[in-house]
Amino acid sequence: MVVVAGNPFDFRLDYGRQISSKATLIAVNRSAEDLRKNRKPDVAVHADPGRFLRQVAAGLGGPSPAWAAWLEGRRAADAKRDAEIAQQGDAETEFVNPLAICQAVERSLADDSILVADGGDFVATASYIVKPRGPCPGWIPGSSAPSASAPASPSGPSSSAPTPRSGSSGGMARSAMASPSTTPSPGTAWR
Repeated sequence: MVVVAGNPFDFRLDYGRQISSKATLIAVNRSAEDLRKNRKPDVAVHADPGRFLRQVAAGLGGPSPAWAAWLEGRRAADAKRDAEIAQQGDAETEFVNPLAICQAVERSLADDSILVADGGDFVATASYIVKPRGPCPGWIPGSSAPSASAPASPSGPSSSAPTPRSGSSGGMARSAMASPSTTPSPGTAWR
């Protein structure tokens, strides 16, 4: 069984082609159009993906102890990847280091921050460095906010840039990050 919650079967998911046709495919999406876009799921749930997943989890009675070792392994892999990314963010580069910028944003975000997105390499990088402070109010996607599969490179196109880690929230692209109290008015340049 494969559950795709909140994402259409677009380029980020190779239009659903990499999901085995033998798997039971469940898609959950607020958008009726995106629910069946490019690949028809076996079960299409037109609903809020977050609410759906919380209800399924509650119906299952919480986490199974059988998954504890797997979950601990994922957390260890995430911590290792976070350390690698932190080290790359400290690197001196010829151009702007997007990892360093995203790390600075992450450190300075207020708890009531609203993050607005509209795609691009910096946004893909921010998607796994900048963490929303709570559910839903954190990220607002642009109307065509794709999430790139490879983040911006700290030293130009020829370097080996980090890739989003397993369990990251790469399904929603992010951009123009600001606290509501510091959001610039239209036409104001970011500094």
